[in-house]
Amino acid sequence: MSFDAPLLLLGLLALPIIWWLLRTTPSSPNKELFPPLHLLLKKTNQQKTVNHTPWWLLLLRLTIATLIIIALARPTWIQKPIVFSGSHPLALIIDNGWASAEEWKKRIAVAKSLLAQAEKHQKNIYLLATAENNTQDIGPFSVEVIKQHLLHLRPRPWPVNRVQAFQKLTEQTGEKPLDIAYLSDGLQTNEDEQAFALIKQLKPKKFLWYADDISTLAGITNIENNNGNMSARVIRATTYGEPPITLNLYDFKNQFLARFTTNFHEGETTALVPFNLPLELRNHIAWIKIDNQAQAAATFLVDSRSRINRVALLSPNINEMVQPLLSPMYYIIKALQDHTQLITMGGGELSIDIDRLLKQNPSVFIIGDIINIAKETEKKLSDFVNQGGILIRFAGENLSTAKHYDSLLPVSLRSGERLLGSVMSWAKPQKLAPFTKNSFFFDLSFPENVTVSRQILAEPSSDLFEKTWLSLADGTPLITAANHGKGMLIFIHVAPDPTWSNLPLSGFFAQMLHKLITLNTHVKETPTQIKTIHNPWQTLSADGQLQTAPSHVIPLITDTQNPPLPSYHTPPGLYGVKNNLYAFNLLNHTSRLTKQSLLPTFLNKKPLSYNIQEKHFTGILLGITSLLLALDSFLALWIGRSFPFNRRRNMALFLPFIVVFIALLPYSPIVQAQIIDDHDETIVQAAGSTHLAYVITNNHEIDTTSKSGLEALSQFIAERTMLSPGPVVALDLDKDELTFYPLIYWPIDANSPMPTQKSLQKIKVFMKHGGTVLFDTRDQINTNFNLEETATPATQRLRTILSELNIPTIEPASTEHVIARSFYIMPDFPGLYRGSPLWVESSSINKKNKNSITTGDNVSSLLITANNFTAAWALNEKGMWKYPLIPNDPMQRLWAFRAGLNIVIYTLTGNYKADQIHVPALLERFNRERRQ
Repeated sequence: MSFDAPLLLLGLLALPIIWWLLRTTPSSPNKELFPPLHLLLKKTNQQKTVNHTPWWLLLLRLTIATLIIIALARPTWIQKPIVFSGSHPLALIIDNGWASAEEWKKRIAVAKSLLAQAEKHQKNIYLLATAENNTQDIGPFSVEVIKQHLLHLRPRPWPVNRVQAFQKLTEQTGEKPLDIAYLSDGLQTNEDEQAFALIKQLKPKKFLWYADDISTLAGITNIENNNGNMSARVIRATTYGEPPITLNLYDFKNQFLARFTTNFHEGETTALVPFNLPLELRNHIAWIKIDNQAQAAATFLVDSRSRINRVALLSPNINEMVQPLLSPMYYIIKALQDHTQLITMGGGELSIDIDRLLKQNPSVFIIGDIINIAKETEKKLSDFVNQGGILIRFAGENLSTAKHYDSLLPVSLRSGERLLGSVMSWAKPQKLAPFTKNSFFFDLSFPENVTVSRQILAEPSSDLFEKTWLSLADGTPLITAANHGKGMLIFIHVAPDPTWSNLPLSGFFAQMLHKLITLNTHVKETPTQIKTIHNPWQTLSADGQLQTAPSHVIPLITDTQNPPLPSYHTPPGLYGVKNNLYAFNLLNHTSRLTKQSLLPTFLNKKPLSYNIQEKHFTGILLGITSLLLALDSFLALWIGRSFPFNRRRNMALFLPFIVVFIALLPYSPIVQAQIIDDHDETIVQAAGSTHLAYVITNNHEIDTTSKSGLEALSQFIAERTMLSPGPVVALDLDKDELTFYPLIYWPIDANSPMPTQKSLQKIKVFMKHGGTVLFDTRDQINTNFNLEETATPATQRLRTILSELNIPTIEPASTEHVIARSFYIMPDFPGLYRGSPLWVESSSINKKNKNSITTGDNVSSLLITANNFTAAWALNEKGMWKYPLIPNDPMQRLWAFRAGLNIVIYTLTGNYKADQIHVPALLERFNRERRQ
């Protein structure tokens, strides 16, 4: 039990005085008739003594006084605090992996409460974050230093490495006695048994284990393509209940595509979410996010490997389409139908069939045994490959007898085929040559039973070895390939049916074709590449948003035999180059979310909760006091004979009601007035005057610039208008109320955490109900603000934020816009930089869209610039301009202040000056009426 105002308990010292006063105060006198004669007759000189207050009434009133004093001291019960003993060190171990992101603030609050207890015993602290690299300095440090470290500690988008962290603690402390407080994320890993064995070796004097409730935790493991349909597999940690899972799909430009919802079945930890979209939209999916989940596992990045390929099949004979079992293409169709969208054509005029297939935008074109392709059609196929398509061709009777050079083949062919029993024959069918480590098919299982009895040979050349991707045991090529523009030509030197080889009958045939059609044609991939190096492009933050890759990220090396795992140096994200990105996700198809339970026997205890429980008793005590005061009044009336009837009868009448009332008291809620805190005082001050506000980014330089700049703008406004703005307010979007601020300045920082869903929802409501947000990316010097193509990290972060707000269409503010005339006539809106337009809501907003954010009076709910307004307004500690202008034009700063004043007046007064646009017409009409 603690008291928020303990000094008020000194009032208990006054209880003896209260007792004395109450004791000597006489009770109320009895009422008597006052007839003069009767008074004279009974006149005596009797001496009267003062009556004392009954002891039980005195006790009741002292109880009331005691309860009032205690209630005013605001007693609060907090769950039993952790008590340490001794001055030996405390090891504070914090899981800061991806699973800790959503409850990170609670974890830090618990850490601070533990530090407060440790400070009482003057303990030194070891601080270990289990998702950091092995070079972290764990201490020991003083409590004050640890508090500073906690301010900079952040959750990470990769898993924890408990073995590494615990090993470091073991090496640092050795046999020294210590206490351990482990703030876990509640998620079990495969290395937990080894990790906690290290903790057991330390033999801690006190071990505290906190764990998150992971019942609501969910993640996306992989994308599945079955029978040409795409779906996402989602996992969760619990097996009970059927909470709905909603997935939001976005394209390469962060534009929303679709939303799909599904439910987990009772007892199941996985669910499959199908995407019922046209193929063109499915292949534009760039990332998928679970709704209302702000952690890295809830975001799944998509690259070309997860997309469904549309494969065109061209058969030379119509009978093959009517009777597929007789068609060589049958085995190709069976091999690809589960993982691709197949479109077939055949039997008609060759050029028309190819045109029809190309018009359906396939990514892969497979042609059977066809020769003598017209030059014009051959040119179309060549253009298809040049633009990134893959053309796969198979050998056959026609190609074996072809006499002329075919430009749609990767190699030149010899005339005639090599077959069993001919001059260039084998004694027996040939097997495949073993895959080397540099083979394109090295990651596939080697087909021991595949044999070839006929093939078409390639003409020897200097580059034949480089173009050979698969060969027979005697070294002759079975598959050759060559780059052609952005695409690739592939030739398989046997027929696609079992007449030349048993390859089409093997499982390797399907695996081989699937690998070929998913080949990324933007990279000139050759069979010598088993390990591929991808440079970092963008990485995920702990809350599942893409951001610029931090400096500690190194290139990702992908190995088909040893796939990489997310870590400090290789976090999940996009690697590679812009047109060839490799999506590296946090989870994979083997991932599972399991509650942490594997602890050593001596640590096998129920984990503590991060939710600090506390109960305030002020309301309860005041409620009891009110009842006792009512009882005291009743008893005073009863003693004073104020009831017109018999006291015993009245007591018998009221006693049942009193008993029932007291019996129901525990079941009725206590109404308690809200205690005014600093937050409430801020609200009262905000409602009293107009304040300019800015969003806190947790970047000291940006936040101080925002505050200084808005203060200078407030002074400029006060000097030139009747408006006197109040102090500038710094807003924490998660905690603060936004209603009182007409304009909020939001400097976009790509390195700051992505706003939570709660914050974005508050901003959305704020804008919907008349507020205006001024977004400033501050990056005009890097690139002109562009919402279509190139984007700086700050602009990309802004796109992500706006994608969650469902904003209306925007356009640059023209010189005829009200915001350019609200006070000064503005040619443009400069800041520290000049060149970025001020973007406002389009004047042609579709009012039928009820879901978009629009405000009354045609005031734009959002303004966007890249000119860095507050940096142009800000002053340093000496009262000098904090930053030089770019370009260095002295008048630009004045225009920047005027731009700020216009924006503030616009947000406060709306479009009252919009009629200025019609002044010329009104004057002309007035003159015309005068002439008449």
